[in-house]
Amino acid sequence: MGSQVSVVVGVGTRFQGNMLCVGVCRIDGQFTGTITGEGTLVIGPAAMVDASVHVDDVLVLGGTVQGQVRANNGIEVHPGANVVAELHAPGIWQLDKPGQ
Repeated sequence: MGSQVSVVVGVGTRFQGNMLCVGVCRIDGQFTGTITGEGTLVIGPAAMVDASVHVDDVLVLGGTVQGQVRANNGIEVHPGANVVAELHAPGIWQLDKPGQ
């Protein structure tokens, strides 16, 4: 993830609505709604996301994800993440150990 983060929903922030993700977008707070775009969505350890997502790549570092997640390239789920979502992508990786 060498790109600069373009959108951040920080810890303690609640956002409800539609987000266009271009580049790298990161959610560490609460998000409810729709996320679309060309880029990478990063879901942080404290995040709570209930959304319909369609982006290029999704990186779930932790937190809770509900809804439907579509990625054009891939979805990476790290240890400690709670994913209760319908996942669609050419590649879906669940990492077993931190740092994999």
